[in-house]
Amino acid sequence: MPLTVAIVDSHPVLSHGLAALLAPISGLSIVAVITEHAALISALRQDCAQVVLLGITDTDALIFDTALCAMRQPHQPKVALMNQCPSVSPQALIDAGVSAFVSRQAGLDELVKALRMAAMAQRYVSPELAQAWL
Repeated sequence: MPLTVAIVDSHPVLSHGLAALLAPISGLSIVAVITEHAALISALRQDCAQVVLLGITDTDALIFDTALCAMRQPHQPKVALMNQCPSVSPQALIDAGVSAFVSRQAGLDELVKALRMAAMAQRYVSPELAQAWL
């Protein structure tokens, strides 16, 4: 049974591009691509995927705040795909259920590794983000 993934990002090109990159990966199934604020809460609450890949930027505060509220479902691992965002607290994301943090500069292999680790309730942090946060 494949690992089901929902991609949430307010940038349609990025969201659909990620879906296109991840779709051919063996053992993964993209079940939702969410780019609109209105669909975000509903999709996250429907528990449509085993893992949620959430794009985080400090320029889209509304999506970020909405996602934090909707993500408080401990049974559903989340992976944050992000740059170094001074206005975004890693602790707030951890409290919201994010278990893996992947830099937007990461390669596809690293992203897939983080998705799989999150699905197994393991933590992952990209080296670039870990270095920035220390």
